[in-house]
Amino acid sequence: MTTIEQGELQRTLANFLPFYVNKPFSESPRIDVAALRQDVGFSHETVYRWLNTDKLSTTQVDRIVATANAPANLAVLQILDRRAPTREDFNKFLYVKA
Repeated sequence: MTTIEQGELQRTLANFLPFYVNKPFSESPRIDVAALRQDVGFSHETVYRWLNTDKLSTTQVDRIVATANAPANLAVLQILDRRAPTREDFNKFLYVKA
């Protein structure tokens, strides 16, 4: 298992995607990359790249937001008294392809 130091994007994803977090109540929750990559439809390499670089494309943001608004994740967000994310929550992670 590869361990990645928790960056800002990983903390943001853990907050908005608690269904995809191992140990969601720990001080440093970790994203379950295998489960997340399957549901967002990207490779595990792509998801690890997000976590390493804190950068996302608009397509990736759209899929993350859609996944965060899926019933299973919404149920966990409700239990934790958190809201679902919008695209604007990920603006600081966007990059523009040249």
